[in-house]
Amino acid sequence: MDKARQGQLMNRIDAHLDSGVDPMVDDIMRHPVVRYVDPEHLRLERARLFADYPLVVAHASDLRAPGDFVVDDLSGRSLLIVRGDDGVLRGFHNVCRHHAACVASGAGQAEALTCPYHGWSYQLDGALKSAPGMGRIEN
Repeated sequence: MDKARQGQLMNRIDAHLDSGVDPMVDDIMRHPVVRYVDPEHLRLERARLFADYPLVVAHASDLRAPGDFVVDDLSGRSLLIVRGDDGVLRGFHNVCRHHAACVASGAGQAEALTCPYHGWSYQLDGALKSAPGMGRIEN
């Protein structure tokens, strides 16, 4: 973009900011502050927005190598996205089948996903790898 065009656009932005009016609407939109802190409003947003529509949790470039993972809790459900040993991205509910504890948090790199409660361990494709007292699991 040339400098003259950039200058025109910056002048328009400055004028809109100075006027206090969004050029996309007829009037200023106001939301009660309670919408940002009300648990019931959050519940409705999660139910109406995050439960029925696809969510962007991460970009594929954030999960390049096998074992790269990210956890997202925005929907109210803990979601785990992980790149498997075969290079495939997979999404799971971030819970252990045995105790329902989360098997991962935040983002990082793992060879397996292990429940902190009883130590059940899952492969990157979601298959049970091992559980204390059960020996190795053959698939």
